Amino acid sequence: MNRMKTTRLLRPTAWAAAGLLGWSTQAATLQVTVENLAPAGGTLLTPVWVGFHNGSFDLFSAGQPASPALESLAEDGNNAPLNALFMGAGSGTVYGTIASGGAVPPLEPGEKAVMTFTVDESAASSRFLSYAAMIIPSNDAFIGNDQPTALRVFDNHGNFIGGSRVITGNMVWDAGTEMNDELPANTAFLGQASPNTGTSEGGGVELHPGFKAAGMSGVLDGAFAGFTFAQADFKVSGYQVARITVTKLEPVIVAVENLGPARGALLTPTWVGFHDGAFVTFASGEAANPALERLAEDGTTTPLSAAFHASGHGSQDGVLVSGGAVPPLEPGEHVSKEFLLDPHSPLNRYLSYASMIIPSNDAFIGNRSPTALPVFDETGRFVGGTFLILGNQVWDAGTEVNDEAPVNTAFLGQATPDTGTAEGAVVHPHPGFNPAGAGGILDGAFAGFTFAQADFKAAGYQVARVTITRPVPVTVTIENLAPAQGTLTTPTWLGFHDGQFDAFNAGTAASPGLERLAEDGDPAMLQSEFAASGHGGAEAILASGGAVPPLEPGERSSLRFQLDPTSPKNRYLSYASMVIPSNDAFIGNENPMALPVFDARGNFIGGSRVITGEMIWDAGTEVNDEVAANTAFLGQAAPNTGAPEGGVVHPHPGFKAAGMGGILDGTFAGFTFSAADFKAPGYRVMRVSVSARVMVTLIAENMAPAGGSYLTPVWAGFHDGTFDSFTSGQAAGAGVENVAEDGTTSVLAAEFLAQGGGQVEATTLSNGPIPPLAPGQRAVRTFALDPQSPSSRYFSYASMVIPSNDAFIGNDNPKGLPVFDLEGTFLGVSRTVNGSMVWDAGTEVNDELPANTAFLGQATPNTGMSEGGVVHSHPGFRAKGQGGILDVPMFAAADFTAPGYQVAQLTLTLAPFITGIAREGDGIRVTWTGGKPPFAIEIRERINDGAWMEVGTTSERTMVLPAGAAAGFLRLRAAMP
Repeated sequence: MNRMKTTRLLRPTAWAAAGLLGWSTQAATLQVTVENLAPAGGTLLTPVWVGFHNGSFDLFSAGQPASPALESLAEDGNNAPLNALFMGAGSGTVYGTIASGGAVPPLEPGEKAVMTFTVDESAASSRFLSYAAMIIPSNDAFIGNDQPTALRVFDNHGNFIGGSRVITGNMVWDAGTEMNDELPANTAFLGQASPNTGTSEGGGVELHPGFKAAGMSGVLDGAFAGFTFAQADFKVSGYQVARITVTKLEPVIVAVENLGPARGALLTPTWVGFHDGAFVTFASGEAANPALERLAEDGTTTPLSAAFHASGHGSQDGVLVSGGAVPPLEPGEHVSKEFLLDPHSPLNRYLSYASMIIPSNDAFIGNRSPTALPVFDETGRFVGGTFLILGNQVWDAGTEVNDEAPVNTAFLGQATPDTGTAEGAVVHPHPGFNPAGAGGILDGAFAGFTFAQADFKAAGYQVARVTITRPVPVTVTIENLAPAQGTLTTPTWLGFHDGQFDAFNAGTAASPGLERLAEDGDPAMLQSEFAASGHGGAEAILASGGAVPPLEPGERSSLRFQLDPTSPKNRYLSYASMVIPSNDAFIGNENPMALPVFDARGNFIGGSRVITGEMIWDAGTEVNDEVAANTAFLGQAAPNTGAPEGGVVHPHPGFKAAGMGGILDGTFAGFTFSAADFKAPGYRVMRVSVSARVMVTLIAENMAPAGGSYLTPVWAGFHDGTFDSFTSGQAAGAGVENVAEDGTTSVLAAEFLAQGGGQVEATTLSNGPIPPLAPGQRAVRTFALDPQSPSSRYFSYASMVIPSNDAFIGNDNPKGLPVFDLEGTFLGVSRTVNGSMVWDAGTEVNDELPANTAFLGQATPNTGMSEGGVVHSHPGFRAKGQGGILDVPMFAAADFTAPGYQVAQLTLTLAPFITGIAREGDGIRVTWTGGKPPFAIEIRERINDGAWMEVGTTSERTMVLPAGAAAGFLRLRAAMP
């Protein structure tokens, strides 16, 4: 698969790089949509039950009696017993009932109902979907899937599949529990007075035979609550009952920042809306519509929102309101909002925004072109980007004269909306405010604001930045680096903030929150102080996964956060944990800016910090007597029982020497602390790591000469060093046997996932017309890896050598190809696989007979003669002239035992990422990092329209684009032979 990078090149007014980042999260938001496709006068559906499960929840089986739960649903539309049955089955935990939003709960013809669910995309219990609903009106007709694995939601690796299923009339079931007499008194939702009143049938579940013909006083002649059912014969050709669609919603963050200087212009709450590219907010040179007039004159977004939804071109909209003391966005302020969007819906492809400039008569900002801000491309891939709005991009609505008189100027002195002098002009670039001293806006004041620096026509004036991005999954990992019998740490408090939350300062008294943490390991009060500070964002307690909450030597624990990269409150991380056992020893970062997470532009920084013994602090709140009764986690019976010290935070002096009856001589709950002297040279206490998944590209190249060997699609897996796919001199497992004999990777993938040492694996396919990799071809696949996770640390691969009986390439040393070091630093992989590194699986005799040789003439897999041997270096093919592989013209040069023969080159590199865009003469210089050359650069004017045009290839990581490529979108990809 060829993963590509798409970047927006903005026109000369601003420059920004917008990346495609691949993120994988455990929690997925799924939207299930049910549509009644029946014609007018057709069947209705009761509220639809759905449940996510592991593939073992069998709702019913054709020919078998229905369960009591299914009977209640099919006869009366009662889903409650089915809920209980589902939960009791143990196949899944997420379920729900999707009801109509109409006047009656049933879903009428043409009606649609939607419900969202949050599931764990990696869990087996989220893998499949079952559904059920009663057909109205009927005795016991229903729809549902009799095969529990028929609707797959995720594959075994957690990749979303989803999709849509149309249920036709010949897929309607009869529960076999009630006679199909179609008498109103017995027919639910037609005339039945109470549930379960029809005649019992005692049959099994079968496909429904259909209703009585019209004129026979059955359902087709019936009426109920204003509904008639003349078109309810679902047995007619082409009848469609319903459509069920499962969509994975993607979180998208829209952020707005007021970039104006102090005493500059303010912005009203910003309206944003997602649409299909056809919603026009305004047009230059044309009169503003009433909705835009109300926004530009008074900052009112309600009419614009109403016009947006009435247009039929949009999906969601919202208003981004400042979190400050006043709703407007002040200079330096930031606001963001998260939306859950269907990336494949055309109604989510673009974003529009609009906000009034405060104070003004009718100045505003907004995107004139409805397709200027793409969110997703036509394939559903996220585009996003950062868009800078300069002063010369401020618009005048042309609806109110720019007299700047306070009584007519909104948010300056205007008492009521819409009181200025009507202008009757058209939308045009704003001419700017009256100069200072002319009694206009630049001389004005309002509610404590002055606007002396609000001249947005001044050179270099930046009004705002609009960013379309996605949450970044950031993992915080803590590791206890102490030796055996060394110090423990209590569950660690973590808090993300804007750099101004100062948990403590050396030389000053500890806060009550820090005191409670340092003396007793209780973070609750520190959490309250953090929340009250107003500087914090996400926070949590990271506990050990062991038998006791404290983190023991050698233990590690991780927690993932979904963070808004644009929010200042996620820019830095602080941490704090008590050192066990002690009176009041703790670790924490005195400098609140010591651990940056994102830079000011939202680019991830992260990193790792090792805390050594000399970095342990003493809270100064309790005397270090090391008496067991006063020492938390050594022998203290209740919190806060030590002798108060009344001191200040200072570096900890260390524990009493061994033999003095202190901590180093103590034991607690089976722990001894003889190696807990953190003042010993080189003593390491903890590592705190902040990581985000990085994109790593695997490039598999067939290096064989023309007429040489082919490779099957290459399997790749990332793990902790414990996954040993094979060992020379031992019998091959089923996974390697399937790869080596037939090029099949599914068994090896299953073995990999079951072993538990890794989670990320995939098969890298050729880009050619056939899946195998031909000589000279390369295949590329990109993976998202957590550099701090042990399960990302090493790389393994496997591929069959074509054609052969059981020749393959792979690494027998599971730790031979490290990807990251212990600190999370990317090491990369570059392995040349020579002919001497081809393995023989020992599972099939090397007879080279076409009928037994995969990809030569073998008709079905696994048909060669079993060898029963062990994995060993392959002896090579028969010499030419002996009727073997080398005598087939296509493989005449496939003797991989020949001197200098190279089979493959495997390269792991950081995925290409654009690092800079800048003018150079009449063109634009683009620079990037990562990837493996050669690179192809392609451009097109609009992300969703037209063909990509290649403007050049290069083996460098920089290129100057010609002047004609100065606007539009750029795509960077690995050039493929």
